[in-house]
Amino acid sequence: MEAYNSLLERTKYQQAELLIEPGPFTPDERVRKKFKPDNSFREFYGDTTVFDLSAEAKAQIGALQEELYKRSPECFSAKLAPGTMHMTLHDLSASEHLSEVAAEMFANEVGLLRIIQERPIPAQRIRMKSNFIINCVNTSLVLALLPADEGEWQKLQASYDSMEAVRGCPYPLTPHITLAYFNSQGFSAEASERLKATVYTLNQKTSTLSLDTKMLYYQKFTDMNSYYSVFPIVRQ
Repeated sequence: MEAYNSLLERTKYQQAELLIEPGPFTPDERVRKKFKPDNSFREFYGDTTVFDLSAEAKAQIGALQEELYKRSPECFSAKLAPGTMHMTLHDLSASEHLSEVAAEMFANEVGLLRIIQERPIPAQRIRMKSNFIINCVNTSLVLALLPADEGEWQKLQASYDSMEAVRGCPYPLTPHITLAYFNSQGFSAEASERLKATVYTLNQKTSTLSLDTKMLYYQKFTDMNSYYSVFPIVRQ
């Protein structure tokens, strides 16, 4: 289990200022695996475990998304439907081609069902607070989250560790909610500066939200806007 101080240390880079290099912006190539040249959704397959969010939280986060698209539409690919917004607990498998991950997804589903039986996650709420809207490895803008305190982090990390027993993830949990994927073709230096100003303004406000393990689901997806709940992780 990662220590709370370790989380705080490795998220120090998160700040109100949007970290994008000066000049024209070129997104990471991973954006083009998920979006077509016209910025519409490309087929992309996989599975994951996610916290669905309350209607109130989705409304708050949807308002941030609306501001981003209103002020800088040229910077983004197709808009994610507010109803699909979630916080990923643990990534599992993903690929542009279903044939490459179908066997993995089957194994993940079986493994999760075993974990639910052998090491059930308790029904509980986890208090979180927004940190900043940040650039996520030049693929997207995300709302970074932090646990309210060390105890809340321990609850979240314990849930993550349960999922880690199903399929190991090569990177640690950095809580966030994806707001928008960058334009697959990139954008101009002028657009970049406008986006920085918008994000800085939005980052002056903070918010709180609660994650509920009763709303933690095993989901499969066919593109970045199409997620389907297979079963809840916590038995009610």
